[in-house]
Amino acid sequence: MVERLPRSQPTISHHLRILLFSRLVGVKRLGNYSYYFIRPEKLEQMREALASIEHLCQQKREDLR
Repeated sequence: MVERLPRSQPTISHHLRILLFSRLVGVKRLGNYSYYFIRPEKLEQMREALASIEHLCQQKREDLR
């Protein structure tokens, strides 16, 4: 990932650790390598939560008019 992202290895590791803790991604370790993957069910939950927040923000804007 370090080769593809404009961030340092410690920064990427820090963020991956947060994503793992939140269970948004999983990891499969093979030998010296770790393969990270997105958990689709968690991604859908995030989409639903963000849609709810967006709806609440739209209601708030309408209330302020």
